[in-house]
Amino acid sequence: MLEPRERTLLQRALQPPDGYRVDYAIGTTFSLDLVSLLLAPLAFTLFEPEVEEGLSREDSLELLESVRRYAKRITMFCQSGRIAYPRAKYPQFAWLEQSVVQCTVPGGLFHPKVWVLRFTNGGHDPRYRVLCLSRNLTIASSWDTLLALDGEPRGSGSITVDPTPLADFVAALPGMAALRPPEATVARIAECSAELRTVSFDLPAPFAECAFRPLGIPGHTGWPFATGTGNALVVSPFVSVPALERLARARSSTILVSSPETLCELPTRPKGITSFYVLDDDAIAEMPPTADDGAGSVDDVVQLAGLHAKLYVIEDGREAEVWTGSANATDPAFSSNVEFMVQLRGPRSRVGISALMDSDKESPRLGDVLKDAANIVCKTQKSEVEKGLEARVERAREWLSSLDLVGTVTAKDERFELRIDTSVNPMPPPDGVTILAWPVLVGEARSQRITDQRPLALFQDVSLEGLSAFIAFKATARVEEEGCEARFLLNIPLAGVPPDREEKLLRSLLKDRGRLIRFLTLLLTDDGAVPEELLAPLPTSPALTGTDFSDAVPDAAGLFELLVRALDRCPERLDDIAGLVRELGSDTEGKKILPEHFESIWRPIWEARGRMS
Repeated sequence: MLEPRERTLLQRALQPPDGYRVDYAIGTTFSLDLVSLLLAPLAFTLFEPEVEEGLSREDSLELLESVRRYAKRITMFCQSGRIAYPRAKYPQFAWLEQSVVQCTVPGGLFHPKVWVLRFTNGGHDPRYRVLCLSRNLTIASSWDTLLALDGEPRGSGSITVDPTPLADFVAALPGMAALRPPEATVARIAECSAELRTVSFDLPAPFAECAFRPLGIPGHTGWPFATGTGNALVVSPFVSVPALERLARARSSTILVSSPETLCELPTRPKGITSFYVLDDDAIAEMPPTADDGAGSVDDVVQLAGLHAKLYVIEDGREAEVWTGSANATDPAFSSNVEFMVQLRGPRSRVGISALMDSDKESPRLGDVLKDAANIVCKTQKSEVEKGLEARVERAREWLSSLDLVGTVTAKDERFELRIDTSVNPMPPPDGVTILAWPVLVGEARSQRITDQRPLALFQDVSLEGLSAFIAFKATARVEEEGCEARFLLNIPLAGVPPDREEKLLRSLLKDRGRLIRFLTLLLTDDGAVPEELLAPLPTSPALTGTDFSDAVPDAAGLFELLVRALDRCPERLDDIAGLVRELGSDTEGKKILPEHFESIWRPIWEARGRMS
């Protein structure tokens, strides 16, 4: 179980093994927080902040360089209409626009929460890691589960866990995209899927068997659980009575751990459930100060705080099965949604219900943070007005997701015009809902109301920093004093974006000489720190024999040594710096932040790099 404040655990799970780097990462989530996605590449590096405010500041150079370095190596699939409204404006969002792929599932939801990471060590020994989570990639402070499995390609003769279902799942992802990803992305995913079919994953102790169980893709549909008479434990924040009764049928006992909101609103008491539990009040983390932004329903609140784990423990004689992943105990999860679970089998004495629930002096167990909730089952029901308002907002979300929105950027002197339109003939928006839209980096103050008139929105006098493919929407439904609201983003394709937008955004973030030197250090190192060995003599490079470094200024001395070492050990890192130097040298303000005498040392280094090509 992940404790709600243990947010660094996912970051640690994303870190490559010693001696390896992330070659490619495929992620899936139902709802997506862009700031969380910005932070993920930091796990791929070893960067540490130079200031107390940390790595998540909007102007963090560590954040900027990690996302620049790895954004093109990440493809994140999410449910269309479920990109959360961010808690701050990050110019680094521009580098994520090609990484985020929105998905639609006819009649259901795209709901898996999986990472597939490919690591390389510079040779021919790739490694894979699969993370199967119950949490979305959001700012949630909820109780969740995470399973990490490592493996490497070994050929069909040494497979310990059949990777075929996982490979099938990865191969199916581009086909669920609302807008087909770039061909290079599709090809890369196909390569990973093919290689995954030969990967042997290590079994986690103390389990003897492990199986990947995708749901809702061709060849992997239907009810996954075998019938039996043993005991069962179901941990699920959202449930439906038919699914629970099917799980509990003919079993000796079935324990349900869920959220108080869900148990209170059950229409009937499910047959076969012998015990009901919720998290104890002391175990529920406080909701983050900004977590209520855009939270329009109980579902949103439950995902932000409280219980969000999905776990099924089914006992069979002396053994027990443990299922973990994304599927709630609901009918849609096992009939119409796309989900991903992992099935594990091991000794009941170690992985059964008692091992998970019973108190132990050595370590806390799940049962230690639960309280009986039998008395709240079926106690309250949402009013018809509440249900109706939530349904209207969800219809608005679906309507916007179905429009195939496109954006067109037109330069107007030093500013831009952003036109939002649709490639289809739009139906009128749902009745009783007001929809506002604005570019996320511009701000809600410049929002416009969305109707079925063409264009849907036209934003003028937008700065380069305000341009974004992430468009914010606010859908509001209200009846007298009651209301429901949701704020979310859609990632829409933009035409006419200046080809040098990223370079100019980078220039705007490098505000002074100190930040430029820090950024160049990040470009040249794996961890952002100037190595202690720079105090030692520089390596001898034939390409620089006879070069005088006496003009190096004290405040940037470490940077100059790093440049020489990069030439000697990893000259390809100099290519990115060359583009930055050209950009800064093209205008007067840029030249001002270059270190003094930088040109005198950079020129011979870059000339030497050219002779290596």
